[in-house]
Amino acid sequence: MDREGRSGWAPEEILERVGENRARVLEDYDATELDVSPGDQLTVCRELAGWLWVCNDKGELGWVPAVATRSVSNFAGPDT
Repeated sequence: MDREGRSGWAPEEILERVGENRARVLEDYDATELDVSPGDQLTVCRELAGWLWVCNDKGELGWVPAVATRSVSNFAGPDT
């Protein structure tokens, strides 16, 4: 919890333990989760700890659970 009373999480993969209850952050991290609906087309930018960092057709970025998606490798896109 921070000084303003907020709490959150970060994947262990981006943390380096520096004590029993302390860690150093190794890279920038944004915990934004993206609301999605069935049929949305997403571009996957990164996978981390079972989550995908994606961009939707509106240009919005955020994390979605990998188990909530499936790969569509033959998607032609709206302009083709």
